[in-house]
Amino acid sequence: MKIIIHQHQFEVELQVKKVKRTTLRLVGKDFLRITAPRKIPSLMIETMIISRYDWIIQEMNRHLFLLPNQVAYQGLIYECILDDSLLTPYQITPSTIYHRSSGLDILYHERRQFIQKRFLELSTLYQPVQIRYRTMKTRWGVCHVTKRLIVLNTKLVILSDELIDYVIYHELTHLLVPHHQREFYEILEKSIKNPKKFREKMQKYVFLL
Repeated sequence: MKIIIHQHQFEVELQVKKVKRTTLRLVGKDFLRITAPRKIPSLMIETMIISRYDWIIQEMNRHLFLLPNQVAYQGLIYECILDDSLLTPYQITPSTIYHRSSGLDILYHERRQFIQKRFLELSTLYQPVQIRYRTMKTRWGVCHVTKRLIVLNTKLVILSDELIDYVIYHELTHLLVPHHQREFYEILEKSIKNPKKFREKMQKYVFLL
């Protein structure tokens, strides 16, 4: 359903589940999901959105969202234009990525090679450690301590160099401290200064996972 609040139109998805209370989540630009224990009238949904309106707008401003003709790469958002007349697989300008049919695959493959090289550089003191890649919807990386295996999200290609370093150091630190308590961040800070700043920067990419 569509609801207009303060001249702002939202697409609202209502999910009825066995839950004790009604909750509202931002799941995309102008896209809200309300989970309720029973069917609720449209007026109640509208009232709930009005009461959370300031929070919704604040969250939308904190995060990045892609239009259908856009891609994220190295921490930036580009317009993406298919052009099979290019002599190279892709061409990057300050605002646009022009690419042939397989150009984006080649671009992202090259970026993953950079990430692989960077991981090997940063993990020297943590050897032996294995690295694998997997597309994940909620996590940038996972550390399997007993296996000494780190799995990185293939979507790391959308992040800047400094945020890739943060993710790598974060997962490497788990080889020493498996939890996220004070000791973990004290050790992490020896590798990367002010990790809290990087955690906050990562938040804006949540909806691009």
